[in-house]
Amino acid sequence: MYWSYILASLGCFALWLMAKKNKWGWIIGASIQILWIIFALVTQQYGFIISALVYAGFYINGYIKWSHTTEKITSNGS
Repeated sequence: MYWSYILASLGCFALWLMAKKNKWGWIIGASIQILWIIFALVTQQYGFIISALVYAGFYINGYIKWSHTTEKITSNGS
């Protein structure tokens, strides 16, 4: 099954976007976690569900903090 390679590649792409300060990195990273949960259920590797939920939480929290920082910079004219 090539799912894990594809999902890992998408995760790396999301990290690359985040490094470029692109908001889609956070969104893609969080969205991929749904696919990791499906992967965990299909392959009966239930530990991935826990990690996917934790990663999703980090991505969502990071996006919220990042978007608030971006709004402050934009509103200050910097």
